[in-house]
Amino acid sequence: MTSAAAVFCCLIALAFVQGFGAPAFVSAIASDAIDATLPFLGILLVARFLARRFPERAGLVQRVHVVVQSLLACMAFGWWWVEPHALLTSFTGSSLAAMGWQALAGALAGLVLALVAERVASPTVMREVWLATGVVFLIGGGRVYRAFDHVEAGLRLATATSIAAGLAAVAVAGYLLLRRRERLARAIPGLAPAVACAALLVAWSGPGPASPSARDSILLVVVDTLRADIADGGMDGEASPMPELARIAEGGVRYTQAVSPAPWTLPATASLLSGWNPHRHRFGESVSAWEVTTGDPAALYLGGAMRDAGYLTAAFVHNPYLRPYFGFGTGFYTMRPYHGRALDGVALALGWLSDHSGDPSFTLLHLMDPHWPFDAPPGFGAERQPCWRCDTLLAAQYSGATPEDKAELRRRYSAEVRFTDAMLGRFYDALSQAGALDHTWLIITADHGEEFWEHGGFLHGHSLYDELLRVPLVVVPPRADTNARRGVRIETQVRLEDVAATMLEIAGIDPGRAKDGTSLLALPDGEADAAARVSIGGFVKAPGDLSYAVRRPPWKAVVSPELGRNRIFQLEEDPREDHNLLFPLVIPAVPGSRRFQIQQQFHGLTGEPRRLGLDVSRSVVQGGGASPDADTRRSLRSLGYVE
Repeated sequence: MTSAAAVFCCLIALAFVQGFGAPAFVSAIASDAIDATLPFLGILLVARFLARRFPERAGLVQRVHVVVQSLLACMAFGWWWVEPHALLTSFTGSSLAAMGWQALAGALAGLVLALVAERVASPTVMREVWLATGVVFLIGGGRVYRAFDHVEAGLRLATATSIAAGLAAVAVAGYLLLRRRERLARAIPGLAPAVACAALLVAWSGPGPASPSARDSILLVVVDTLRADIADGGMDGEASPMPELARIAEGGVRYTQAVSPAPWTLPATASLLSGWNPHRHRFGESVSAWEVTTGDPAALYLGGAMRDAGYLTAAFVHNPYLRPYFGFGTGFYTMRPYHGRALDGVALALGWLSDHSGDPSFTLLHLMDPHWPFDAPPGFGAERQPCWRCDTLLAAQYSGATPEDKAELRRRYSAEVRFTDAMLGRFYDALSQAGALDHTWLIITADHGEEFWEHGGFLHGHSLYDELLRVPLVVVPPRADTNARRGVRIETQVRLEDVAATMLEIAGIDPGRAKDGTSLLALPDGEADAAARVSIGGFVKAPGDLSYAVRRPPWKAVVSPELGRNRIFQLEEDPREDHNLLFPLVIPAVPGSRRFQIQQQFHGLTGEPRRLGLDVSRSVVQGGGASPDADTRRSLRSLGYVE
């Protein structure tokens, strides 16, 4: 009983600390806490039944009880703590194997604990005290551990050891106290439910919304590294590998000219979730190959803002740059890094949405499959062909990939996109069958695209061409909204910053907090004021590269002050950005000539950042960046972010 109460109190306390201890959230957090305690209560009831049924085997039953309960707790430990961290998981080969090894460790620990419990003054009570402490550590440890994510660069083991030592000290203190106060020890099992109820009452009295919001839920799906052209029609004229996304888009609005403000995940996602341009929030300025700045923490307000508006918030993310270490996760009730494929992320999100179907929620689902390495499961796209350069990133980038190699890499990328599309379709159908889409806004987009040597490069993060900055964007209103636009395609340029402003407006929050975004809900079907949606891109992932792009169709300018390679493209005439129209500025142009007009256009574009209040003339960052720990470095290297 003590163990179950400890689990309940632990989860209520964690929700309270996260800011969800308010009347609007009590039913949800109480339901989650009860769900977590049920297995422990079940084990307790079975153990008591067996002890009464077979009194001569009571000692054995107690030992088995402790072993099974420890096994269950350690499986939770493996799920919440070990599995999301690639370095620890790598020793076991897979996430499931990690959980299995943790379960075995829990069984052994439980056996030792059972033997120790038999030798103390009050075996029954002390067993409960030790188990309760262990359960709090194993159930809450992963969440507590993640709270220290921002300080654990190189200190992962020390952080884990400190948490374990602190909880062990609590157990020892409890043991010494109860050994001297046997009356209190005997009262603990009876007091446990009362303590759990008191914890719930404290949570109920917390500050925050008094009742759940009546607004629609919001589900944001971000597909890492998804090009706009392949989502809308396929590269090089091939058939689109995303028929499911097209089907989903028929229920809402598809924006064909959505633009990301950065060619890689950290700055782009910070903009997506804040509505702030990277030149304002500063996430992702490269200090060195490993170090990047973590930017202005005020930009990552969305989770807290949604929580304060009465939304339960959850995030299921795969990319290591979306860790709390880099600032993400603030204001989220559930922040769950995961490994695996899109199928795993979809399953996690579906489970969460099913468990909280009665509560307004904001859910972020991040899918990683189109990102390198391109290893889609069989059955999606063309059969893989032998290609030794395609299997190693350094070989693909620096060993002179042949045209055949490049074609094979495109096919493998397309296969990943097909698999992701199938998972999106499965996700959409499951939500539809459950009725979740009746009162849910569904937004599907990407953080950036991918280059396949269109301009000499491979992968992303290194340039500001449209194959990296243009992304798909689909917004599907709730089915209950009979006045919503359906099956509409909008060609007007929009930006990822606009997504945050849109979500704020849906939630009834001042969209002005998205300082550089404008809500998409007011965008008409026809041409809008393009000047209001100028896209400013930058933050190339290379130390010292201060390039930035200004995109105002039909023109796009790329300024590279440190490289001396300024460019301007007329996108209607040159959508692939193959022909730089800008002559060297030292050569005078005759007023009225086309060259003069192009130079004037270039100067006008380069003045847009100042008009919008963005500082693009920053100096190269010198020190002060975030240096990831060994776990994150390993993940980033495997994904091709660093060599």
